[in-house]
Amino acid sequence: MSVRRWERAIDHHGEEVPEFVRDYFGREDRSVLLVVGAGFDPRSTHVARLLAEVLGERLKALLIREERARPDPALLALGERNLSALQHLIPSHSMAQIEIFAPDDAMIGGREAVGALRTMPLDGRTDVVVDMSALSIGVSFPLVRALLERITSRHTAVNLHVIASANAEIDDLIIPSGSEAFDTVHGFRGRWKLHETHEAAKLWLPQLARGQGPTLQRIHDQIEPDETAPILPFPARRPRRGDDLLDEFSREVLLAWDVDPRNLVYADEDNPLDLYRTVLQIDDARQPVFREVGGSLLFLSPTGSKALGIGTMMAAIERDFPVAYVEASGYQVDVASLERLTEPEGTLVHVWLHGEAYAQVLPTLP
Repeated sequence: MSVRRWERAIDHHGEEVPEFVRDYFGREDRSVLLVVGAGFDPRSTHVARLLAEVLGERLKALLIREERARPDPALLALGERNLSALQHLIPSHSMAQIEIFAPDDAMIGGREAVGALRTMPLDGRTDVVVDMSALSIGVSFPLVRALLERITSRHTAVNLHVIASANAEIDDLIIPSGSEAFDTVHGFRGRWKLHETHEAAKLWLPQLARGQGPTLQRIHDQIEPDETAPILPFPARRPRRGDDLLDEFSREVLLAWDVDPRNLVYADEDNPLDLYRTVLQIDDARQPVFREVGGSLLFLSPTGSKALGIGTMMAAIERDFPVAYVEASGYQVDVASLERLTEPEGTLVHVWLHGEAYAQVLPTLP
């Protein structure tokens, strides 16, 4: 079993996050670049507000606007409202309007976002924070990977953090409408379609999320896994969430994917490191079993929970797993219910990915 890069990662949950922000970013020597999505999601401004209160003029931001064709006017209005709030909170900011699809409907959002990030200098910044709360997987994963590679390759003394506001209730109210564009997330093709993995036994780990049956079925049909191990949230703030997802996906799990009940994977809904460690344990267990017959190849497909998405991303970066993905062409959103939420911001989750907190030399990225 190889050494795990983030086996002892520093993370914070819930009320621990504001306390960490005040104690750490409140120091006068901290200067921060925040990368944040300026979209319709009510969680867009949560982290920015927290950091702005502590850092003031020591905070700069890159505001990411994800542009899709024919946006819903109601969602567009919510996005404009959140953008205005972010611009007010962080006067020192740059904005990048990212086209998610090319004219031929190819997924280009991740590549465009990484290009925008390259224009942002890190000189003089002690920390970079990526707020994944209102960014799509196709944009947030490439941004974090590009930053991590940039920082480690140049051996710069910059700390990298990811934060997300996790709220399963909001995730249930925001249902992505899958496009026809299937691909791996930019920078996350891994070893798929290489000669060395042609005969590998393929295990697919889809993260089940409300309303995503057709999208996940499309991914399944494209990668044609030998086995499927669906990821369910447990423990979860609503104890029956996992059971409800199994009910919704009963046809896929029992018939289309032929899932062995022993292959169900459970992960703490608000703990990225729980899923990260679980995925690596599965990979470690499979490697010796399949070594002599072509090897093993894991595919990840994150949907839904922001916290579990962070765990998926960490595992994919560390082991170079392919992340199979269908980009959203739009969103079905119950706007009225979204605006009636009494606690729209959810539970904050923070993971310190790289920097001065780690005295030991971390394993090299693949």
